[in-house]
Amino acid sequence: MIKTIKKINLKGKRVLLRTDYNCPIDKKGRVLDTFR
Repeated sequence: MIKTIKKINLKGKRVLLRTDYNCPIDKKGRVLDTFR
């Protein structure tokens, strides 16, 4: 498993990054818990 993107050679390649932060957000769109 690769733990950091710095160990991958991405020069000249197209990258799709999918993230799921799954963190609580208030009604104004602010993140309530920044630990994650």
